Amino acid sequence: MERWKRGILAEIILFFILISLNNSFVLAFISIIAHEAAHIVIAKKNGCKFNDIQIHIYGAKAQFVNIEELSKKEKLQIYLAGPITNFIIIFIFFIWYLGSIFKLWNSFIIPSPEKVIKSFFILSKNGKLLNSVAISLRRVIIGFGISIFFALPLGIVFGIKPKLYEYFKNLLEFMRHVPPLALVPMIILWFGIGELSKIVIIILASFFPIFLNSLKGIVSCDEKYIEVGKVFNLTHMEIFKKIILPSAIPDILLGLKLGLGYSWRAIIAAELIASSSGIGYLILDAQQISRSDIVVVGILSIGFLGMITDYIFSIFIDKYLKKRKGSLYERVI
Repeated sequence: MERWKRGILAEIILFFILISLNNSFVLAFISIIAHEAAHIVIAKKNGCKFNDIQIHIYGAKAQFVNIEELSKKEKLQIYLAGPITNFIIIFIFFIWYLGSIFKLWNSFIIPSPEKVIKSFFILSKNGKLLNSVAISLRRVIIGFGISIFFALPLGIVFGIKPKLYEYFKNLLEFMRHVPPLALVPMIILWFGIGELSKIVIIILASFFPIFLNSLKGIVSCDEKYIEVGKVFNLTHMEIFKKIILPSAIPDILLGLKLGLGYSWRAIIAAELIASSSGIGYLILDAQQISRSDIVVVGILSIGFLGMITDYIFSIFIDKYLKKRKGSLYERVI
């Protein structure tokens, strides 16, 4: 395992250990990680390779390979990214805190930061938040996986056989414009309020981003490369494997990334409407008992969970693209 991967794993383990110790430790830890994450994001945008992150009791430090090759302006951007991020976080909390103290808004509508943080640690310690996250995450993984299983091959087949696609185009266009949530009453009627109905909603929500981008990737392959393949007497299967499919990979990956985002939107909405578990249900239950602090915890959890899954997915995409460097795929795009 690479050193930076061990560092991230250590962060996760340390986070859960700190939860059981002291709230202030966790807040300090989150601030440190946000600081270093900002360094890493700006460094990658400036073309600097992230190598490792060292975590100590007194803080953390990100290390980069070719930072000395960057210009002074780029180095300054990287160095300032961390402090600026911490300043923005502190500023937001400060305004939020002042508003709560001077009662600029109703605490019933917008709870104080202390109340939200306290609720977060209570929910974390008793396992309610982690359990809700795990349930929603499992539903997303299952629904998203099934959606890939159907949408990706269908997009590829219709891209290769456009005449076949014409027979189903109007039906698919009709279904695409029907929001999955509009089908919730019928889905509940058909599949009940159990796990199956949630998974069906996720499939419907994530299907079309994957399908349409896969279709676009196959159809938009440059005809010149296909002609070159024919000149070299490649078979239809070889042309597909070596030319068409590699050129479609960027669009397919984009569709998968969009589909993952739609999956999270769909599952939270479905859990808000008809569920007895998950993050959406946690928010709904808190709203019904007038616990706006727990509602905010749920919203923040959704945002961070979506960011984490998207980041992990982006890592796999970047690794795949690097492996294909120098291939026909890279020359096509």
